[in-house]
Amino acid sequence: MIKPYNFRIDYGRLTGDARYRTISVKQPVISWAVLTDGKCGSFQSEYRIIVTDSKDTLWDSEWVQSKEQSAKYEGKPLPVGEKICFTVEVKDDMGNISRPVGDYFYYGQVDEWNAEWIASSKDEVRKAVRFSKNFCLKEKPEDAYLMVCGLGYHKVEINGKCADESLMDPAYADYSKTCYYVMMPELADKLQAGENKIDCTLGEGWRRLDSDFITMASGYRKIPFAGVPQLTAQLFVKNDGVWRCALKTDEEWTCSFAALTSHNLYDGDVYDARIKSFEMMPVVKAEAPGGKMTVQSLEPIRKKEVRKPLSITSIGQGVYVVDFGVNVAGFAALRMYEGMTAGQEIEIKYSELLKEDGEFYMGMPSRKTSLGTFKDEAYPVNSEVRAAIENVIFGAVKYSVDNDIAV
Repeated sequence: MIKPYNFRIDYGRLTGDARYRTISVKQPVISWAVLTDGKCGSFQSEYRIIVTDSKDTLWDSEWVQSKEQSAKYEGKPLPVGEKICFTVEVKDDMGNISRPVGDYFYYGQVDEWNAEWIASSKDEVRKAVRFSKNFCLKEKPEDAYLMVCGLGYHKVEINGKCADESLMDPAYADYSKTCYYVMMPELADKLQAGENKIDCTLGEGWRRLDSDFITMASGYRKIPFAGVPQLTAQLFVKNDGVWRCALKTDEEWTCSFAALTSHNLYDGDVYDARIKSFEMMPVVKAEAPGGKMTVQSLEPIRKKEVRKPLSITSIGQGVYVVDFGVNVAGFAALRMYEGMTAGQEIEIKYSELLKEDGEFYMGMPSRKTSLGTFKDEAYPVNSEVRAAIENVIFGAVKYSVDNDIAV
């Protein structure tokens, strides 16, 4: 007996959670491999594919006589944001039929984007902005999904809980040509009947880079997709089998500056954990960047593993070099010790090279730090600093230097 396995949608592997299973094409290619029972000459002679959503059969290919292990979807229009399941059956050359085996995916490309772009009414370069909106739901939804694009990078919370653990969303692009939006399905458990709140913290990312490195690398030319950080989002919920838009960005949202008081992809970040309250400000409508709104089907950036340092060496009073022994893309996570006082400063620098005397090789100087390094200055009162560092710092790391902290 043979059986299908190792399914792919549009040539992408189906693995992980919903963020790894989002597609943008209306007629994806469903493909599979066939595992035989080892008998000589056994092979696939026919296949059948059935695709369904929560209430309907979208496509039944019927039995197709073919040895091909792929087929283009030829069914009804795929619903946006809803879990789409499929099964594949295969028949061998002796007429034996395998049991149905399948997987699932999500379709996320909308034909028309109906949410406005918004920006802070008080723009300050290098300050992270937190957009907020309270909204009410008459009943807890059966299902829900959010589509969001925050330029440069966004981090979303719903009712105080992180909506998605991915980092550096959305994907980098020339925003005057393409704006990738992230679709977050399966959000019903994060919503409730009655009052709800959504918060989206927006960093400048690639949207506005006033670093000396970028200025030099671009030949002092104006970057066509640079501009003010801005946000657009729309939330859809399903009740009684019917989808509706429950929330979208408009001028009724509010915003505030975040505890991330300064940030830049090349010059680093400053986080002040002493700041607990923020002045709320109105938002303003922003002009769309111009690029086509396209669902992000790239695999998300996620934390894959935790690496412990191979060595920690003191090179001065309160200064330590932490060697991870391998060049990775990631960030340092610190455990704050008891007895630290408000206003105590921690500085973290990253580098891939050391000088012969064990000091960091910092490269060419730039305005604030050194090219290719990150700088974080935190004023900790508790362990929430770690969460902030995880969300905003992501770079090439082999060594890190920690100042004024017991490691």
